[in-house]
Amino acid sequence: MRSHSGRSRTQALAALLACAALAAGCSANANSTTPTPAIPSMSAAISPTPAPTATVTLAPAPVPTPVPTPVPTPKPDPRPTVLATAAIAGTEPTVSVNPADGAIALASQHVPWPTMCSRSSVVVSKDGGATWSAPHYPMGGRCEDIHAVVAWGPNDRLWFGDARGVGIHQVKMSVSYSDDYGATWAGFYTQTFTPAWVGCFPMMIVDNDPSSLSYGTVYVTYNWLASSAGPGLRLMAKPLTGPWSSVEIPVVGLAGYPAHNRIGYRVIAVTGGALVAWYESDLRVFPSGDILSDGSSSNIGRAGFATNLATWDGDGHLVAGKSTWAGNVSSTTNLLRDPRWQYQVAVDYLGVSGDGVTNRILAPYLAVGNGSGHILFGAQDPATGVWAWQDMGAGFKPVLALDQRALPADGDQNAGVLFLGWHDGSAIHNYYSLSYDGGATWTKPASAGPTWSQPGVINGAGLRENAVYDNTLGAFVWAFGDGAASCGAVVVRP
Repeated sequence: MRSHSGRSRTQALAALLACAALAAGCSANANSTTPTPAIPSMSAAISPTPAPTATVTLAPAPVPTPVPTPVPTPKPDPRPTVLATAAIAGTEPTVSVNPADGAIALASQHVPWPTMCSRSSVVVSKDGGATWSAPHYPMGGRCEDIHAVVAWGPNDRLWFGDARGVGIHQVKMSVSYSDDYGATWAGFYTQTFTPAWVGCFPMMIVDNDPSSLSYGTVYVTYNWLASSAGPGLRLMAKPLTGPWSSVEIPVVGLAGYPAHNRIGYRVIAVTGGALVAWYESDLRVFPSGDILSDGSSSNIGRAGFATNLATWDGDGHLVAGKSTWAGNVSSTTNLLRDPRWQYQVAVDYLGVSGDGVTNRILAPYLAVGNGSGHILFGAQDPATGVWAWQDMGAGFKPVLALDQRALPADGDQNAGVLFLGWHDGSAIHNYYSLSYDGGATWTKPASAGPTWSQPGVINGAGLRENAVYDNTLGAFVWAFGDGAASCGAVVVRP
């Protein structure tokens, strides 16, 4: 019995030592009856060599998965190319492109100074600005106001607008259109919303976004004498089907300065409405005897730029939103000597998210003169409404345009490119720059040619100069006056 018990203890000890040596999930059963190999002697089983110490194997420490560093999509090396340039008779041009085929239309004034009227013309290019048609005259032989504008819409419809005389030194905004590239023109529609006055200073745009709620609508801005406090700003519009309608765009105003002057109206279509911008000076008294003057410096509270978003309500009526101040610029007593209101607005409102859902975010941009010989570029944060401004350097009469297509599903790297053009007084007078990141950075200024011959002359120097993007060409078209008796058109591919 004692011998059996000793063998059992020996077997159990050997099993425990074996488990310790393996150091892995082993258990010994001291009462096991399973035969075991004979052990020669107790002294051999209990060796003077120290028993192996059990080693605890620790689980490896978790290694964090590396987070890949986002690699920005490389932008193309910006090497803009001037595709075409042209000298066109007339002054104070505006330019537009046909959304269907990329044809370019340019309206200009032909003013027999000192007569304050013009037989304005429209020329058309169907080959990207390489050649141009003979002039078309929407108003025939009549010498009318000197503020003709043009805008192309769907179905090859080319709109033309100008202020037409209705009395002694009084005009009303009037609009016509051509469906055959300017060869013939429809009878004029003359607005009935406001009394006749002077100037009009109009601008015109058509909503050419097929997904917009107001697709095909033509928008026209103009001024009129709303009260002794200063000019009114009217937005009139005609949908693709339906009558003309209009809405008054309210002034921003400044406490303690009950009067105002507004000029340099701009309008750009957005989905379901239009964004209107203007130059505003807030005054103590409006100098009605000289609408291009703001009076003495003590009469001026502030000067700057403002915007308003007008939309269509459920009953088909235009509704103006709240006018908002975009930013101050230095004031002047004579608008003609410092025409900072010769500027342009652009807006980025169409984007496509990663899941293919269309998002529409109103993000306006402004390019303006600061009154001290520099150009300012402003961008509004769509979430907060706050404007941020950057000084773009010396220059005057800036224009701004945006490739406003949807963010690309086809890998087009140029969607969303901004174009900024301006003039200066050097031997090479016209420059432009591009931004591929919403205005955060800009390419090195490039020359568009020395066609700005008289930078000190105001009339003909671009009251409504503008630039537009031509989807068909994949290029920007910029029209500007040269200060003399002609204007230029430049086509630039980003």
